[in-house]
Amino acid sequence: MRHATASRNRGAFFLVMAGIFMGCSSPIKIAIMAETHGVDNLGEVRSVYTAFAVFGTALGPVLFGRLLDLGFAALLMAVAVLPSLRVPAPQRSA
Repeated sequence: MRHATASRNRGAFFLVMAGIFMGCSSPIKIAIMAETHGVDNLGEVRSVYTAFAVFGTALGPVLFGRLLDLGFAALLMAVAVLPSLRVPAPQRSA
């Protein structure tokens, strides 16, 4: 019985943490966009980001499955690591 309680506590902890992090992601993303691109163009920038996200969501599984079928598993693993690399932020002109 003790194992079931510990498992339930871990599940609840995970759900609370997931809710906190998912709730923080949108304001943080918008703040970073505003700092990077300025508040005057925020609507245009968000629409471009959203369009890329929608097309990526639609094309990603098809492309990933096709590349796996063709034997590009090592390439896919390398591409999965790329987002963790640091990309310098663009310099804003004064």
